[in-house]
Amino acid sequence: MSETVSLVILLLDHTGPAKKSAEGLARNLGLDLLQPVNTGPGAFDLNLLHRQLKLHAKKYDMGLLVTPVGLMLKDLSSPMRPLWIDFCERPDDWGGETFNRKSLLARALGIGQHGALKILDCTAGMARDACLLASLGCHVTMLERSPVLASLIQDALHRLRLSQTTDLARCLHFHQVDANVWLQNKKAEDAVVYIDTMFSDQRSSALPKGNMQFLRKLLPDDDDCENLASLAIGAGYTRVVVKRPLHWQWQSQFMRKQVANHSLRGKSLRYDIFVS
Repeated sequence: MSETVSLVILLLDHTGPAKKSAEGLARNLGLDLLQPVNTGPGAFDLNLLHRQLKLHAKKYDMGLLVTPVGLMLKDLSSPMRPLWIDFCERPDDWGGETFNRKSLLARALGIGQHGALKILDCTAGMARDACLLASLGCHVTMLERSPVLASLIQDALHRLRLSQTTDLARCLHFHQVDANVWLQNKKAEDAVVYIDTMFSDQRSSALPKGNMQFLRKLLPDDDDCENLASLAIGAGYTRVVVKRPLHWQWQSQFMRKQVANHSLRGKSLRYDIFVS
């Protein structure tokens, strides 16, 4: 595992399938599996559990919580609520502005011009963008190299397929793989490549907010968007879209020679669009 923090799996669901799932997760990720005390049926109250979970913070930084409502990721030393992914929610419930074909991301990917597309999301992360794009009918293949984030996405997809949200389930596909490896070894598909690494804007001294601050504690700070963009362009994908801070400049010699066909700019970010 590439994460630089110590993790543990905490079983908070006492059903047989949950225990079996937790044991499999522990084996796959090579993590300890613990069961906090006094977490019997009906005890799943995050406010009450926080005090118990803090007891494990002396040994572990974060916990993967196997709960009755799904897999969650919790900072054991912080009162911040756990992270979890729920594709069964309406996309607008994910926060932010209403997402539609006129949204900046949709326009950058070309959805407004060409309708529903096949999209290769090279950096799935918490899969929010993938869910929003799938809600517009796009078929999104998500790639994520972090074993922890991959586990959260796979759990969310499993719950989605058990629900009645069949249209969304048909539009979301997932592979746990490093996108660098995927782009080097897979033939270019008829798909738009989307790259959104969890960048840090060096111009700002402010701490990142919410989930981003949480995830930066979990994941290594190795923004590899330039390499991903170079590989995607070199592989022959006809449209490559890269999300960057507004005033960011390309650093590598290869990408400096690649002039974006155009860019769409928001208040703090931009989408560079490369079309071949």
